[in-house]
Amino acid sequence: MGWRDALQRAAENRQDGAQTIALDVLEALASARPDNLSKEELDRALHTLQKGQPAMAPILRVCAEIRAHMDKPAGDLIQACRTMLQNYRTMQDRFLEHLKHDPPEAGRRPWVFFSWSSTVNRGMQTLFSESFEVPAALVGASRPGGEGRKTAAWLRERGVEVQLLSDADLFDRVGRGEAG
Repeated sequence: MGWRDALQRAAENRQDGAQTIALDVLEALASARPDNLSKEELDRALHTLQKGQPAMAPILRVCAEIRAHMDKPAGDLIQACRTMLQNYRTMQDRFLEHLKHDPPEAGRRPWVFFSWSSTVNRGMQTLFSESFEVPAALVGASRPGGEGRKTAAWLRERGVEVQLLSDADLFDRVGRGEAG
């Protein structure tokens, strides 16, 4: 699959979290051939990606970073994407290592999960691999995509008591201090 198809698929992706989608975009561009990278097409593809994923901060960030290199020759732009890809992976690895060595205090209040964030998902996988226990979880359904159902199922499979709530109910409970 070429970079154009990968960016179109990223714009339509409703299964993965923003960090995963951002990494997919960078991987596609990092492996592009300079003679196959039209900056006009790339600009349109980034616009489509931002329109398809309008509220995902990692997507907005990666698009802005790519656009900051669009004035460079195609080979340099591809190299910049390779560097960004490595930096994103390094940041994620550092976050997971930090989480493993300095886990949050479990406490007694339920934890709050909103959506199916790939970063949160990887963090939770790291914590569970270290036998970390989450007391209970309040999970937002994350409408309209409903990704919260995925998070709830994943946590239940690991023995966590889960309440799946509407997004409004979740934020109401957080506002009242019922979750941390």
